[in-house]
Amino acid sequence: MKEAVILVHGVWMPGAEMGFVRHHLAVMGFAPRQFHYRSVGRPTDESVAALAGFQEKLEAAVVHFVGHSMGGLVILKMFDRFAISRPGRIVTLGSPLHGSWVAGQFAGHLPGRLFLGRAAEPLVEGFSRLPPNREVGMIAGDWPMGIGRLWSAMPSPSDGTVSVEETRVDGLADHLTLPVNHMGLLFSREVAQQTAAFLTNGRFRHG
Repeated sequence: MKEAVILVHGVWMPGAEMGFVRHHLAVMGFAPRQFHYRSVGRPTDESVAALAGFQEKLEAAVVHFVGHSMGGLVILKMFDRFAISRPGRIVTLGSPLHGSWVAGQFAGHLPGRLFLGRAAEPLVEGFSRLPPNREVGMIAGDWPMGIGRLWSAMPSPSDGTVSVEETRVDGLADHLTLPVNHMGLLFSREVAQQTAAFLTNGRFRHG
């Protein structure tokens, strides 16, 4: 039986944008499944519970998780709240584990808070508690082309939306920075291949 991979999208995204990663993971021998949640209009705790229920229904001995941006926070919150017994690894793509400086700028005024909706709090706060006995890898980008360019004080280096420093926490099994921007993490062959490498071996390919 193939190892399953659940992909979790970021804020304001439908999940279709993760199709490139899903395709490459399938080619590499995994069985990818897309989880969709209402990132802006639904409390994050409800999405976390829904993800836990989604993974329970998969018939696979091994279930991995790949989360882009806020999706990585949803995954980590699920492991913090629920006991997940099946083995598997986690890859987060540009997730602001220390909280997003850009989201904080948006949340500082009413239009921005309305734009982010229910996603404002988790994005600003981040989530840095990693599950014990579960390998977590992070791929960050350092090509600063994104919404963060609206502010000259955007921390650097960054992927244009999330700074590299916001993606680093103690306890990560591995961390890799690639020359892509925030959305480019979803359309890079290198990112897809490195994701598969981590899911297989618990480490990225360096050098």
